Amino acid sequence: EDLLVALRYNRRLWTVFISSVAKLDNPLPIGIKNKVASIGAFILSHTIEVEMEPAPEKLVTLININKEIAAGLRSTA
Repeated sequence: EDLLVALRYNRRLWTVFISSVAKLDNPLPIGIKNKVASIGAFILSHTIEVEMEPAPEKLVTLININKEIAAGLRSTA
C-alpha cells in the first residue's frame, strides 16, 4: 500500500514537470524541455511497470533519476 501511494505521488510530480515544460511561456531552451519530457515519459512508463510487478530492483532506477534531478535543481537555484 505504501509503495503504491509513493509511486502515484511520484507519477503526479512528474506529470507536473512534463506539463510545466510543455507550456509555451516556459523559458527553458527547447533541448532541455525535450529532455525533461523524455525523462518524464520514461518515469511514467516505468512507474506503471513497477505498479504492475513490484520489485525492489525496479525502484532503484526511479530513485536514482529523482535524486539526480533534485541535485540538479538544487545546484542551479
